[in-house]
Amino acid sequence: MNVTVRFPKHLQPDIEKAKVATSLCQAAFLYIDLPDNIIVEFIDLGHNAYGESTLTFNKESKVRINLQLSAKEMIYPLVHELLHLNQIHEGKLSVTRFGDCVWEGKIYKLNQSKMSYKEYTQLPWELDVTSREQQLLANILQ
Repeated sequence: MNVTVRFPKHLQPDIEKAKVATSLCQAAFLYIDLPDNIIVEFIDLGHNAYGESTLTFNKESKVRINLQLSAKEMIYPLVHELLHLNQIHEGKLSVTRFGDCVWEGKIYKLNQSKMSYKEYTQLPWELDVTSREQQLLANILQ
């Protein structure tokens, strides 16, 4: 498995965050099906977002983590996003070119700006991750 860690060009890379991200990805790879190449990108996601995962148009598997989080604070969001990457990699979750989410073949037309956090956490791909993240965290951190 190859993990590439990126920081904004105007900032010095945080070596501790890079090490934590790399070792978490490599450990998760032992327990869940992930792409062979993962990019972990630290960017400013604002105060309300901790992370996001994407498969880019050129097939890069990317996890974005909020730059404002400490190395310790980023562990949980990174594991959460790696589980989403697992869903994407296994073909369970995708996003259409129109921004609609597809979960196990069913299209969900979402307006996330009008959804409450509670509504968002009840989406099937979020429920799937929630049901799996504690066990993955326990496996990784043992």
